[in-house]
Amino acid sequence: MRIQTKVVWLWTCLSAFTFIHTAAAQDYSADPFSQPPADPGVAAADYSGEDPSLDGSQPDTSAGGGLLDRTAYQGVYPDGPGAGYDGGMSYGDPSVQAYPPPIAAPPGTGYWPQTSPYDTRVRDRTYRENGIWVNDSVYGDRRYLFSVEYLRVFFNRPGTDTIGAGNVGPDPILGGPVNASVFSQGGDLTSDGIQGKFIIQNADSTTFEARGWWTAEGDSVYEPLGRGNSGNANTFAPRGVITYNDGTAIGRAVRYDTDFKLGYKEQAFGGDLTWSTMPFFETEGFKLRALFGGKYVKVREQFTFHGEDSALNYIPSSTGGTGSTIFLPNPFGNPNFASDMTSRTTSDFAGLEAGVRYEFGGKHFLLWGQSRGALTVNHENINLYGNNMGDGYTDGFPTPTPGTPKTAFFNHTQSHTHLSPMFSQDFNFQAKVFQAIPFLNDIPMLANADMLVGYNFLLIGNVARPTKDIVYNLDDPKLSVTHSRWCIQTWNFGLQWKF
Repeated sequence: MRIQTKVVWLWTCLSAFTFIHTAAAQDYSADPFSQPPADPGVAAADYSGEDPSLDGSQPDTSAGGGLLDRTAYQGVYPDGPGAGYDGGMSYGDPSVQAYPPPIAAPPGTGYWPQTSPYDTRVRDRTYRENGIWVNDSVYGDRRYLFSVEYLRVFFNRPGTDTIGAGNVGPDPILGGPVNASVFSQGGDLTSDGIQGKFIIQNADSTTFEARGWWTAEGDSVYEPLGRGNSGNANTFAPRGVITYNDGTAIGRAVRYDTDFKLGYKEQAFGGDLTWSTMPFFETEGFKLRALFGGKYVKVREQFTFHGEDSALNYIPSSTGGTGSTIFLPNPFGNPNFASDMTSRTTSDFAGLEAGVRYEFGGKHFLLWGQSRGALTVNHENINLYGNNMGDGYTDGFPTPTPGTPKTAFFNHTQSHTHLSPMFSQDFNFQAKVFQAIPFLNDIPMLANADMLVGYNFLLIGNVARPTKDIVYNLDDPKLSVTHSRWCIQTWNFGLQWKF
């Protein structure tokens, strides 16, 4: 392709102009402090070596002659007439900084893309989502939470275990023995308790929680007809029966006409340490997290029996009472007697647990649940003891003495260690309710608190329970440990603070 002559001349002129302009610009240093001062008649090349104007020995051109001492003009004004400048002006030493030096950034921080010195990065991850690489960085501080909660407790009942030897025929008057279902007639096995939580919540939403809880003792009593008066025969009535294995095919049934009372008590407490991960599934208003931790639970249960009998011979009526005013002495010469028995179990559970936590809501209210399972080591202690658990009407008991007040006393103890599975389910609701209630929102302790309401269910398998462990042998009941489930349900109400 042929290039026009005019274009060539125009290109030549522009190139020449650019060259001349560039050469002229090179006469001036880009750094003015790298060149000596341009005094008239002195070439720049003559200023080799150090600049004498910078060492305090600049020749004095004033009338006094000599050298000027730059330090004489620092700080205060020179003394005497004609000293310094007429206005008393002084100049600071340019080598001394009149401003504070810059503060160095903390180690490991700096300009972007380094970590900001003003925030703490607690999460930095890169992942792929819908075919796009996403970087997720979170900055923030930890939050510390503390809560105190009241517990309303509902214990598991002992079931329908027979109170006596189940293979013994019924009593002609009272029929068969009662079973543990009678405790539903004596009121609920309920109690009260307290729970406390301490929570460390990181900015990346991972959470560490320490929880402890304790319940007061819940009890139920079954005492039909109440306690009679041993000095008033009109208060005698068939109140209950205990059946025994005595080595015969029919066994033995012993009635109690003055008192027949069964009691049951339960208590539990425990704690756990739980680590909650970042959400592994998250949508708008809903999150799923994994839970890992350790759990400890202690359960105490106790079953008691107390019976009293007059050992008299009379005919009871079908409507209660004696039905006759004729009382005959015991045909075997035995006095009245009282029987007592206590069966007690204590179980300690400890192990590791894992589960999932699901959350609904956000800033103003939060509804969450936790489902957790654990395999725990269960160390249990079982104790059975009592006195006069036999037929005091027919056989009688040895006469007590000051040295041996309990002549028919028995005491048996066993300890076992085995594994027990455990499952717990929580549902909780949290909201800043008090901030919207007049008068209450003026109380700082309430205005800054979240209200908590929740429900918890705890189920443990392979547990020794006191009504199931007894073999009712005449005069000497024995232990035969069997296992079943145990559970507790609690409602919690409390406050949570952030600090």
